[in-house]
Amino acid sequence: QEAALGCNFEYPASWVEYPPDVLNEAADDFPTVYAVTDPLGGRVGSIPVDYIMFAGQREQQQAVAAPSTKLESLAVSLAQTSLAGGTVVEPTNAFTVNGISAAAKTYRMEATEIQTVWRLVCLVSGERVFYFVFVSEAPLWNDNKSIFDATLASFQATAVA
Repeated sequence: QEAALGCNFEYPASWVEYPPDVLNEAADDFPTVYAVTDPLGGRVGSIPVDYIMFAGQREQQQAVAAPSTKLESLAVSLAQTSLAGGTVVEPTNAFTVNGISAAAKTYRMEATEIQTVWRLVCLVSGERVFYFVFVSEAPLWNDNKSIFDATLASFQATAVA
């Protein structure tokens, strides 16, 4: 639960909290950020490869851009670093999650030490913007995708504390 932003979601009980700034440099860009990793998943050195990072923020403007626009801004930012050389395998698509407008885009990273699949998701509720970054080793994508989909499906925007 994130009371300050007014949201909650569920992830596997066996996954453990991990410092988000170690997993993904995008963590530094958000006032609220949280990450969990699969303790049995792959690693590059000591850094987990299979993880869920959640970030969120409130925006001051009355009308926040559409989730697809916010998602593309994040993707452009990550393309300079984490997603450099990545291939889009699922272009941006719009949908809803429990009544909240959302957009997602999926990348495959082949030119890294461990091949990974990244799914970026943006949700917008009023002035609140929420992001999920789902990362999986490519060979485990089908298994982890069900975990990621369940985590996303559990997302609820709640009253802001």
